[in-house]
Amino acid sequence: MGASPEQLEREIEQTRAELAHTIGRIEEKVSPARIKAKLSPARFAAEHKQMLATVGGGIVALMTLLVVRKARR
Repeated sequence: MGASPEQLEREIEQTRAELAHTIGRIEEKVSPARIKAKLSPARFAAEHKQMLATVGGGIVALMTLLVVRKARR
């Protein structure tokens, strides 16, 4: 037959606890503080130092080439 009322109550409470945990994790992920921290320029720079150095070097090289070409004219 079916489950006893006590068993159903335990399952409902377990499901509620799991949902509360899941909702808490979602709230943490979409909190304004977390989003702001994730998008901060300092954090971006720290996580992408190599790429920023490469792009910066490329820009310096390009600008140097343009200045040298203009000076030779």
